Amino acid sequence: MFKFLSLSSTITVNSNVTPQFEQVASICSGATLNALPTTSINGVSGTWAPPINNAETTTYTFTPTIQGACISNAVMTIGVLSITVPTFPNSSYMRRFITRSVATYFSKWDCGHLGSSSK
Repeated sequence: MFKFLSLSSTITVNSNVTPQFEQVASICSGATLNALPTTSINGVSGTWAPPINNAETTTYTFTPTIQGACISNAVMTIGVLSITVPTFPNSSYMRRFITRSVATYFSKWDCGHLGSSSK
């Protein structure tokens, strides 16, 4: 006589986790670029490569510390804007106007974009 043996098993399939980060805003060339976070918003720890570069737009790759746990790498591109140096016509009227305007009305240069405020 034959005996039949019944076996059962449970297989758990984990969903893939992608580390989530807040996008870092573009910076002006040479401006301070803080280190990227080593823990994602959804709790994944890891490291970024290549090293921080504040001179040119760079794509960074986040590699999770825990390997083989269904956790994907993440990527983030941080833009670096070149600084625009304005040029003005060479006339005495324009020199007077520019000098007075910059001293009186314009408060800051920001990567070539002129922020203004009136006094």
